[in-house]
Amino acid sequence: MTISEQAMKAALEQAYKLGFSASAEGYNAEHPFDGVDFTKDRQWAERREKDLSCLRLYATPPVMPAERA
Repeated sequence: MTISEQAMKAALEQAYKLGFSASAEGYNAEHPFDGVDFTKDRQWAERREKDLSCLRLYATPPVMPAERA
């Protein structure tokens, strides 16, 4: 089975978001992140892209959800 780069990137982004939400850094998705979609925060998205680019599976500039087609 093969997976497209776009699907792989989406899966990695979702895994990163879930890991952040479950971590102490994400306050287990509690205050201050309770009900907040931190993925729309540019600084958070840039850090996610930097961290995921270390996997060398892709290296693209951050794209905010509103900018996606």
